[in-house]
Amino acid sequence: MSEITKKKVIIITSISLVVLLTTGIGGYMIWNNQKNVPPSYEDFNPNDYLDNNAALFSNFETFRLESPSLGNCMERYNPYQLFNLAVYESQKNDLIKFQASGLVDVGGLKQDILAYQLKNVDQYFYETISKGLISTAKRFYQDEEITWYRGKYNQNKEMVWNPESETIVSIEEFQEAWGFDLSIFSPYIVSSLTCLETSTAVIEDNLIQISLDLDPFFSVLNYVKQMVKMGNLEEAPIFKNINVKITFDEDFLIQSTEIFEQYKVKKFGWFDATGTLTGDFTFGVQESFPPLDTEIIYE
Repeated sequence: MSEITKKKVIIITSISLVVLLTTGIGGYMIWNNQKNVPPSYEDFNPNDYLDNNAALFSNFETFRLESPSLGNCMERYNPYQLFNLAVYESQKNDLIKFQASGLVDVGGLKQDILAYQLKNVDQYFYETISKGLISTAKRFYQDEEITWYRGKYNQNKEMVWNPESETIVSIEEFQEAWGFDLSIFSPYIVSSLTCLETSTAVIEDNLIQISLDLDPFFSVLNYVKQMVKMGNLEEAPIFKNINVKITFDEDFLIQSTEIFEQYKVKKFGWFDATGTLTGDFTFGVQESFPPLDTEIIYE
């Protein structure tokens, strides 16, 4: 795996603690003391808050030859390293399916969230739907480029995708505007600089369960672009709390995820919001990408 690919897989590269203290925390404290003023995320380079995980992956490949137990892995690696190793191992699979559902409460108004993602070797599919008082839906197809569409519910409460909304952009252009592409598992920057000390890892039912508390500013430097685009927000959101839970097996394949977020969002004014999303992964089962005229029926 090339260095470029490794950076794409986990969200990588780092800076020293000195730079973090002088350029990062100062800026964070400034915006945190200004009520309802969106932080200037563009003033920070996401690459400065990533770890270079090449040594971690190499160490793990050697360590696993010893057939270590899950307990041995827990002793050797901390929670954010275990998270990155699980993503690293999971993304090696050519066939991946992820399905998730959740709820967002914005100022007392609730939105149901649905997400469906597929990987077929080097091609990707992603659909996300938010339905409630205001419903939004987007569907993405990625190979050498990214093609995406908007959708809406008809009178029969069926999701209908509009072929006339087709937008085609390069992967690089999409990454710049949206902060991610469809090959990336996690929208957050998970590193030694963004993972809080309250994060934990435990073993239960022969599975490792990780609970990551993330810095509410630096971990979302890429993610806020996605949120603005997905929700057609007027400003970048202001996060208060982020907790990410994942469960993975002895092969370091992620089984399930659970996300909790608290933030302020601007859509027709500023509102407090709380969001939860739970999802499950399936590996090794080939599933064709649904055509645009086919509605996904969520389980």
